[in-house]
Amino acid sequence: MFSRAVQGNIGIGVGMVFFGVAIGCLFGVAYCLAYGRVGSVSPRQLAVRVAGAGFLTMFLVPFLKYPANPPSIGNPDTIGPRSGLYLVMVVASVVVGLAALALGRRLAPRFGTGVSALTAGAAFVVVIGVVMALLPQLGSLAANAGATGASLTETPLPLLDPTGRIVFPGFDADLLYRFRLYSIGAQILLWGVLGTVFGALAERVVARADPAEQTEFASAT
Repeated sequence: MFSRAVQGNIGIGVGMVFFGVAIGCLFGVAYCLAYGRVGSVSPRQLAVRVAGAGFLTMFLVPFLKYPANPPSIGNPDTIGPRSGLYLVMVVASVVVGLAALALGRRLAPRFGTGVSALTAGAAFVVVIGVVMALLPQLGSLAANAGATGASLTETPLPLLDPTGRIVFPGFDADLLYRFRLYSIGAQILLWGVLGTVFGALAERVVARADPAEQTEFASAT
């Protein structure tokens, strides 16, 4: 429906704005659920922590298993399976992250904050590692395996003639690296701005509220 020129200019800007609005809504819900339940931290500190947790569980961990690819790089026959696998990875990361948080809070009274945090973090890494190992590589999907053979890759390979000489290059590895690097940078910017700006605004709102209203808000959330 839209040309590459439109996608690469106004399209990416509009897409990032709407994506940011959606993530902001999720962030607001997560912040309200966490407020008053994670110890005595300031609204600004809580916002930064929620943003960090969101970046880790909703982007970085799924990215390690299924990194971003430029448009039209993936096999069009695998769009459905790829989307499903990525969604499974995101849900697993969030659920395991919440479980690790609950584990840390449960262990804290007995072992202290430091030991419980390290234990919960180690448990998160182990469980997520198992999930990543169980989920298939994108290159191993039937449509890709039939096209790339033993290479099992989603990225287009060079075309070879019968003698093995490259007649058409594969996808530029440097371009793929830069695309993924910029993807990480965009997410860091999104979550960083969200956490710092939301934290500053939340701190102002809480500071203006009287103690009774703060207690009522904390109890309601």
